Amino acid sequence: MASRGSLQDPDHPRYHLYIHRDGYGGCTCPDFTSRGAACKHLRALRLILDDWVARNYITPFYYPTTLDAAKNVRRLVLNGPGSSHSSGASVLHTFLALHNAAGEDITASDDNDGGEDAEAGLAGQAEFPFDQAHSPSADHELESNQDWIAVPNHAQAAISTQIQLQTEHTARSLLPRLHGLCSLLQNTQLTRSETLTEVQTTLNNTHLNLSKALPPLPLPTIPPPAHVRQEIHHPRAIYTSGPSAGLRRPALVVVHVPSPEPRQYRKPSHSTM
Repeated sequence: MASRGSLQDPDHPRYHLYIHRDGYGGCTCPDFTSRGAACKHLRALRLILDDWVARNYITPFYYPTTLDAAKNVRRLVLNGPGSSHSSGASVLHTFLALHNAAGEDITASDDNDGGEDAEAGLAGQAEFPFDQAHSPSADHELESNQDWIAVPNHAQAAISTQIQLQTEHTARSLLPRLHGLCSLLQNTQLTRSETLTEVQTTLNNTHLNLSKALPPLPLPTIPPPAHVRQEIHHPRAIYTSGPSAGLRRPALVVVHVPSPEPRQYRKPSHSTM
C-alpha cells in the first residue's frame, strides 16, 4: 500500500500489510514496527475487509478485543497447523497484482487452524515483519504450505482480468435496480434534485466510459422490405407510357400506374342529329 500519491511513482514509500482471518495482522510502517502507535494503513485495510464482508464477497473476519485474545490469536497463527483451505483468496489477487505493477515481487499465503482462512497482503519494500520471538516450527509450517498465491509475471494482464471480473460482478448486482429505475421513469415527470442530477451525471459518465472500454458492437443486418425482396428474387422490366415509353427502367424503381383521367375525356361524335 502506498502512503500517498500514485502507485506508478516508485519514489513514494510502500508498506506491506498482512492480516489473518482470525485477526492477527501487522504493517511494515514505522508507526507499527518501532513507535508502538496505531497504524492507519492496517485500519484502512480492516475497513476494506469489513466492506467486503458486508457485500458478501468474503466470510467475516474476527478481531480480538482483549490482550489475551490477541496473544492467543498470534499463537494459533504462528504455531498452528497449516490448512489447505483458500476461501477468499481470489479476492486478494487485486492487491497482489497492483503491487506487482509497481515493480515488486511478493507472495501471500493462507494459514488457519482447521477452518477457512485468508491472509490479505499489500506488498511493499520491507520484508514480512514477523517477530524475532516466533518459534522455528512456524517457518516450517509456512514453507510446507502448498496454498501460496504467486503473483503472475504479466501484472497488467492480471489487473485487467480483476477489473473485468469486478465490473461484471458490480453490473450483475446493479442491473435489477437499474431495470426497476428505468420502469419507474417511463411516462413520468419529476422535479430535479441533487440526487437525481448526480444519478444522471453518473449514468452519463458510465455510458461514456463503457463506450471507450468496450469494442464497438457489430452493425445489425436489417432485412429489406417484402416488396424489395420480391423484386430482387423476381426481377422484371417495367414500362411506362409517355415520353419515356419504351425505355427499360431498373427493376427496383417503383413506378405508379398512369392516371385514368385521360381515358374519361369525351370523344368527338360524327353522327348526325
